[in-house]
Amino acid sequence: MADPRKQLAKKYTLDNRYANFGETIKKITVNGFRGVNGLDVEMNYPILAISGLNGAGKSTIGQICLSGYRKPDNVEKGYKRYYVRDFFPASAADPNPFNPDASVLFHYETDDKDSPQELTVKRNQKEWSGYKRQPHRKCFYIGFTVYIPKVERKDLSIYKGSSFALTQRRDIPDDIKIKVGRILGQQYDELHFQGIRHGKNKAELGIASRYGASYSENNMGFGEGRTFYMVDLLERSPDRSLFVIEEPETSLHEHAEYELAKYLIDVCNRKHHQIIFTTHSDRMLKAMPSEARLMLYRDINGVSSFEGLSSTRARAMLSFG
Repeated sequence: MADPRKQLAKKYTLDNRYANFGETIKKITVNGFRGVNGLDVEMNYPILAISGLNGAGKSTIGQICLSGYRKPDNVEKGYKRYYVRDFFPASAADPNPFNPDASVLFHYETDDKDSPQELTVKRNQKEWSGYKRQPHRKCFYIGFTVYIPKVERKDLSIYKGSSFALTQRRDIPDDIKIKVGRILGQQYDELHFQGIRHGKNKAELGIASRYGASYSENNMGFGEGRTFYMVDLLERSPDRSLFVIEEPETSLHEHAEYELAKYLIDVCNRKHHQIIFTTHSDRMLKAMPSEARLMLYRDINGVSSFEGLSSTRARAMLSFG
């Protein structure tokens, strides 16, 4: 059986990349953000697993990439594009999250593999300039607060649990149910989302059935609920979307971490997404090919990057040997 990692790598060769992935980000050069200066990050694989010690700058790179696209034409109501200011807010506590001359140089693939589009987003007095010529693409950020168990945030389904009304149900295809189950090592009878409403407030509640029992998100653990949410979003989003995911291994057991990494490779093969995720997981790094691994290291001289590390060397750096 062919190795899906190699299949994906073949699709991402320079001769095939634009045809398969469109105007994907080829490279960024980051200057002046949270102590990251003059850092080049190459996207040598459609998935980039960024690792490093806490505080190395992993989230900075992913968040900057989200500001690299304009929203598509005719996008649904409620979708909002990302800007640099969304992730680097200045305040009395953080007056200088970026330098006065901070900039990001984006390189995008074009139909001419030898002539990528180059575009700089930079600080111009009190505003950021350079957005208007960016390509169009839907971008999704799966940070830690995107999925919070409803029982923790006391949302509509909790504080109005006895009086909300059921609205439209959204069924989940069997193939997505199987994928979620494979990642988590579970066999689900059914997965779906149930719309709920109380007055003008609306929400959607994930429902799972297995071993003859049915339960909602309110009784799911964080790892199970976040995996359900993440796979659903990756599958129903438009092809060639950009995803930035913060530590997708959070609250997953070791086998699930490895299976999730394999799933990310699979979904990129089918839907040609570009995925950037931060991770401290040895299992997720091991599942990725070397060209998908990027290690960041910060010291007194700034932030350095190490590309193409073996999973053994990456683990050694994370564990101090």
